Amino acid sequence: APTPAPENGGASDPSDATPDNDLNDAIPGDPWGDAQGLNMRALRARSQFRYVTTFSEDSHSSRSSYAVREESLVQNGDGWGIQRLLVRLSSDPVKYVGFKAVVDFAELFSGGDAEDFLKQAYTTINPIPGRLELVAGLFKLPFSTHELDPSARFEFAELGPTNKLLGNLGYNGRDLGLQIMGAPLRKAKR
Repeated sequence: APTPAPENGGASDPSDATPDNDLNDAIPGDPWGDAQGLNMRALRARSQFRYVTTFSEDSHSSRSSYAVREESLVQNGDGWGIQRLLVRLSSDPVKYVGFKAVVDFAELFSGGDAEDFLKQAYTTINPIPGRLELVAGLFKLPFSTHELDPSARFEFAELGPTNKLLGNLGYNGRDLGLQIMGAPLRKAKR
């Protein structure tokens, strides 16, 4: 069936890497947000860099060695950093089975926790395509819309202090699990 034209006069947003009709069927939290793999096997990569600088007054310490240390402490962490360096391997070898794995090499380069290197790895089984889907593996916890939206759609590189706090409390993040999605009725045509 042909896809209806967008409401904005038929023009698509060039900055949006994921069409909305694909996003509706995507596994929540997929960094790209697309429902299907690109092909039988696909390898995709996405990077995000950030430059940080600190604006502060020069030290007024009378001892030059103290002034150098104070300014060094203030500007520690300034410069370019790799925020995300995601690589996704996906495979849909047959109609009923699929696999996706997402790794973030930025966690290794930035001295982050090596446990956060593997972002997602899951297998999907569709015994009744379009009606029943089983997903098993490591994927995002369904806590909030912000957590489940694809990071490709975020405007900013940082998720913010609230997201970090909720992660420290254990409300968002990733976990092993099994997800069963059923659709007993057909999707409404738009």
